[in-house]
Amino acid sequence: VYSHLALAHWWQAYALGGPEGPEREHAWAEHARCHEMVAAALPPLVGSEALTPEGRAFADGMVAVHIELSRT
Repeated sequence: VYSHLALAHWWQAYALGGPEGPEREHAWAEHARCHEMVAAALPPLVGSEALTPEGRAFADGMVAVHIELSRT
């Protein structure tokens, strides 16, 4: 989950700052793909009762980043 969240962030940053045209379109498509994968994986992770307090904080942080990536 963490790695795909990082990829979603990277692709979004590239799309926002990259050149117009096919490269930007590709970046947005990759961002969307990774973002959707994270969206599917976060609920079971966040809902797990097996998380330690540190794990819970980490998972909550990933949720916050995922939400932030949705706003751009």
